[in-house]
Amino acid sequence: IMPIIGYILFILFGKSLLKFDYLIAFILLNTIGIKMILSNEKENIYNKNNILSIKNLTMLGIATSIDSLAVGISFSAIKTEILISSIIIGIVAFMLSFIGVLLGEKINVKLSKNGEKLGGIVLIIIGFKILIEHF
Repeated sequence: IMPIIGYILFILFGKSLLKFDYLIAFILLNTIGIKMILSNEKENIYNKNNILSIKNLTMLGIATSIDSLAVGISFSAIKTEILISSIIIGIVAFMLSFIGVLLGEKINVKLSKNGEKLGGIVLIIIGFKILIEHF
Protein backbone atom coordinates (compact mmCIF):
# COMPACT_ATOMS: atom_id res chain seq x y z
CA ILE A 1 0.00 0.00 0.00
CA MET A 2 2.79 2.50 0.85
CA PRO A 3 4.37 2.37 -2.62
CA ILE A 4 0.96 3.16 -4.09
CA ILE A 5 0.49 6.07 -1.67
CA GLY A 6 3.96 7.38 -2.56
CA TYR A 7 3.12 7.03 -6.24
CA ILE A 8 -0.07 9.08 -5.82
CA LEU A 9 1.66 11.68 -3.63
CA PHE A 10 4.26 12.24 -6.33
CA ILE A 11 1.56 12.66 -8.97
CA LEU A 12 -0.24 15.22 -6.79
CA PHE A 13 2.70 17.07 -5.24
CA GLY A 14 5.72 15.97 -7.29
CA LYS A 15 7.65 19.20 -7.61
CA SER A 16 6.94 20.25 -4.03
CA LEU A 17 8.12 16.87 -2.68
CA LEU A 18 11.32 16.95 -4.71
CA LYS A 19 12.34 20.25 -3.10
CA PHE A 20 12.37 18.74 0.39
CA ASP A 21 12.67 14.97 -0.11
CA TYR A 22 16.27 14.82 1.05
CA LEU A 23 15.47 16.79 4.22
CA ILE A 24 12.44 14.65 5.05
CA ALA A 25 14.46 11.45 4.59
CA PHE A 26 17.34 12.86 6.67
CA ILE A 27 15.08 13.84 9.59
CA LEU A 28 13.10 10.59 9.61
CA LEU A 29 16.12 8.29 9.32
CA ASN A 30 18.04 10.14 12.03
CA THR A 31 15.05 10.24 14.38
CA ILE A 32 14.52 6.50 14.09
CA GLY A 33 18.28 5.81 14.25
CA ILE A 34 18.72 7.84 17.44
CA LYS A 35 15.67 6.15 18.99
CA MET A 36 17.19 2.75 18.23
CA ILE A 37 20.56 3.68 19.74
CA LEU A 38 19.11 5.25 22.87
CA SER A 39 16.46 2.63 23.51
CA ASN A 40 16.14 1.78 27.18
CA GLU A 41 17.34 -1.66 28.27
CA LYS A 42 14.03 -2.25 30.06
CA GLU A 43 12.21 -1.49 26.82
CA ASN A 44 13.88 -3.99 24.53
CA ILE A 45 11.61 -4.72 21.55
CA TYR A 46 12.93 -8.26 21.46
CA ASN A 47 11.56 -9.01 24.90
CA LYS A 48 8.83 -11.59 24.29
CA ASN A 49 6.49 -9.87 26.73
CA ASN A 50 6.85 -6.50 25.01
CA ILE A 51 7.21 -7.30 21.31
CA LEU A 52 3.57 -6.73 20.42
CA SER A 53 3.12 -3.44 22.27
CA ILE A 54 1.42 -0.67 20.29
CA LYS A 55 4.47 1.57 20.65
CA ASN A 56 6.88 -1.02 19.21
CA LEU A 57 4.59 -2.03 16.38
CA THR A 58 4.02 1.61 15.46
CA MET A 59 7.76 2.41 15.39
CA LEU A 60 8.54 -0.67 13.31
CA GLY A 61 5.66 0.12 10.97
CA ILE A 62 6.86 3.69 10.44
CA ALA A 63 10.43 2.56 9.83
CA THR A 64 9.43 0.07 7.17
CA SER A 65 6.81 2.32 5.60
CA ILE A 66 9.27 5.13 4.93
CA ASP A 67 11.19 2.97 2.48
CA SER A 68 8.05 1.82 0.72
CA LEU A 69 6.75 5.36 0.40
CA ALA A 70 10.05 6.48 -1.11
CA VAL A 71 9.95 3.58 -3.58
CA GLY A 72 6.45 4.62 -4.67
CA ILE A 73 7.63 8.19 -5.23
CA SER A 74 10.58 6.90 -7.27
CA PHE A 75 8.33 4.65 -9.35
CA SER A 76 6.05 7.58 -10.09
CA ALA A 77 9.00 9.75 -11.13
CA ILE A 78 10.24 7.13 -13.61
CA LYS A 79 6.71 6.18 -14.72
CA THR A 80 6.84 2.51 -13.67
CA GLU A 81 3.72 0.31 -13.48
CA ILE A 82 2.83 0.61 -9.78
CA LEU A 83 0.32 -2.22 -9.34
CA ILE A 84 2.57 -5.04 -10.59
CA SER A 85 5.57 -3.54 -8.80
CA SER A 86 3.63 -3.33 -5.52
CA ILE A 87 2.54 -6.96 -5.78
CA ILE A 88 6.15 -8.06 -6.38
CA ILE A 89 7.35 -5.92 -3.46
CA GLY A 90 4.68 -7.47 -1.21
CA ILE A 91 5.60 -11.03 -2.15
CA VAL A 92 9.34 -10.48 -1.70
CA ALA A 93 8.82 -8.62 1.60
CA PHE A 94 6.67 -11.45 2.92
CA MET A 95 9.20 -14.11 1.93
CA LEU A 96 12.16 -12.24 3.42
CA SER A 97 10.23 -11.44 6.61
CA PHE A 98 9.30 -15.10 6.98
CA ILE A 99 12.94 -16.15 6.53
CA GLY A 100 13.99 -13.43 8.99
CA VAL A 101 11.61 -14.75 11.64
CA LEU A 102 12.90 -18.29 11.17
CA LEU A 103 16.52 -17.16 11.40
CA GLY A 104 15.76 -14.84 14.31
CA GLU A 105 14.59 -17.76 16.41
CA LYS A 106 17.98 -19.37 15.98
CA ILE A 107 20.00 -16.26 16.90
CA ASN A 108 20.66 -15.63 20.57
CA VAL A 109 18.52 -12.83 22.10
CA LYS A 110 21.68 -11.37 23.72
CA LEU A 111 22.72 -10.14 20.27
CA SER A 112 19.50 -8.19 19.83
CA LYS A 113 20.52 -5.07 21.79
CA ASN A 114 23.76 -4.66 19.85
CA GLY A 115 21.91 -5.35 16.62
CA GLU A 116 19.41 -2.60 17.41
CA LYS A 117 22.24 -0.12 18.08
CA LEU A 118 24.05 -1.14 14.90
CA GLY A 119 20.82 -0.70 12.92
CA GLY A 120 20.41 2.79 14.39
CA ILE A 121 23.95 3.74 13.38
CA VAL A 122 23.33 2.46 9.85
CA LEU A 123 20.13 4.54 9.56
CA ILE A 124 21.97 7.68 10.71
CA ILE A 125 24.77 7.06 8.19
CA ILE A 126 22.22 6.61 5.40
CA GLY A 127 20.49 9.85 6.47
CA PHE A 128 23.76 11.79 6.30
CA LYS A 129 24.62 10.16 2.97
CA ILE A 130 21.31 11.39 1.52
CA LEU A 131 21.93 14.89 2.89
CA ILE A 132 25.50 15.06 1.58
CA GLU A 133 24.53 13.75 -1.87
CA HIS A 134 21.90 16.49 -2.17
CA PHE A 135 24.53 19.21 -1.68
